[in-house]
Amino acid sequence: MARSTFAFVFIAMIVSFVLALPQIPPVPTPPAPGLPDFSQFIPVVNLDRVPDGFTDLGEAPMNTAVAVTIGLQLQNLDQLTAKLFDISDPSNPNYGKFMSADDLFALVAPPKELVDLALIWLKTFGIIASYSNGYLTFDVNVGVLGTLFQAKFRLYRFDVTGEEIIRTMEYGFPTPLDPLFETVFSIADFDTLIPHATYSPDMRTSKFTRRQMPESCSNTVTPICLQGLYNIPKDPATQRQQLAVPGFINEYANRQDLAAFMQSFRPYINPAPTFAEQLVDNGRNPQDLASAGIEANLDIQYTVGIAPGVPTTFYSSGHSNLNGFVNLARNWLNMAQPPSVVSISYGFNENQPFVTAVGATQGIPEVGAEFSAGGFSDHFSRPPYQNNAVNAYLGSIGAQYSGRFNPAGRAYPDVSAQGKNISILKGGQPIQVDGTSASAPIFASVIALINDRLISKGKPVLGFLNPGIYSNPGIWNDITTGNNPSCETNGFSAQSGWDPVTGMGTPSFQRFAAAVGA
Repeated sequence: MARSTFAFVFIAMIVSFVLALPQIPPVPTPPAPGLPDFSQFIPVVNLDRVPDGFTDLGEAPMNTAVAVTIGLQLQNLDQLTAKLFDISDPSNPNYGKFMSADDLFALVAPPKELVDLALIWLKTFGIIASYSNGYLTFDVNVGVLGTLFQAKFRLYRFDVTGEEIIRTMEYGFPTPLDPLFETVFSIADFDTLIPHATYSPDMRTSKFTRRQMPESCSNTVTPICLQGLYNIPKDPATQRQQLAVPGFINEYANRQDLAAFMQSFRPYINPAPTFAEQLVDNGRNPQDLASAGIEANLDIQYTVGIAPGVPTTFYSSGHSNLNGFVNLARNWLNMAQPPSVVSISYGFNENQPFVTAVGATQGIPEVGAEFSAGGFSDHFSRPPYQNNAVNAYLGSIGAQYSGRFNPAGRAYPDVSAQGKNISILKGGQPIQVDGTSASAPIFASVIALINDRLISKGKPVLGFLNPGIYSNPGIWNDITTGNNPSCETNGFSAQSGWDPVTGMGTPSFQRFAAAVGA
């Protein structure tokens, strides 16, 4: 089976600092008679350089403890893909007939005999691992981890944040287990996440006033502006669902800031809505104003502020890389009622050498997830539902960007929303922020409000939106001007129909709701 995956499948390996474990001998005991030879390895990853922005601090301490999760290759991904497209296509009779987590894993689970073999292999090192839904998890130290995967680990510092990570430039899989193992996250992925919001001191705004309505929403964007711009209803939601807002890299959402924000823009909602929180992988969410994060406050204020009444949970992850994405997905899959919408405003550049080809293809479920992103992928191929719209755009621009992007790659974005001059509170002070970080929670809130109407009619919530996005072009506000300068060019230009600047366009709540029967 080729080492590739679909974004709906969750495969990961997690490495994190924990309390030091006792020294485990790195030399395995001889395998029992009849077992294959585990001493031969298949190379998996070999990076040619350490990426810019990381400083090599030397050899990683051998006794540093790490928690490991090995993601396994799954079966029947072609069937899973077909099933996903069936239940996500509004014209298909199976639309909205979602799979349960149990049904999903029954379809894709790896062969039991290979899983048992991997458990036996680990036992030769004295490691007792657990297996669940495509993952092997266990605790070891750096020395043992290096022996397991023929890797040498070093300590690196990410200069932007000061975070220290343990990584290797190359590793392999034992030959008998190569058909089973998919990836080892993030031992060779320099995948530190970054938020997509930007702020500078000159973006500070004047003090908010009660029911503030700026003279021009082109200069200052608030929930009130967005309600008018996208025809978003003002009434709070009434049906139970959950909107999830993950937070990474020490970004914390502040309840006091949210209360002041809601008093300014949604003062008549009583009681004033707030958010719940879940701490994952030793995540934190301190509530002193000095700890309030620009990204986290933006995401919470524009989900709770646009979709009040929708129970919103802030998930604070202790991981600042792809591990955080994947662990949250595992968390949700184990819930009886997982979130119906997820808003994620963090990302990384898949084309940089610090993200391996395998690592870049991992992710959390596309069903109900809103990511802020743009461009053409070098790792994901273009899905069929995009073909007509994207081919029309590529045909219109000719060969002027030839060689600068992968025209066969998955095209981004699908849709867009406001991302300029967004007003928020941070640490008690009103500021303005820019970036696609704002677009994700705005669009996610629109979806949550449509789900609210669907639930009230006894209909299933929206899931994987993409096939419907491209088959219903009339529900979007088509943006036809603008560009995204990059690569020493003026970049792509917006035009009628899909384009790499604004996707299919921005949401029109009423047209969207009508198209899905809400």
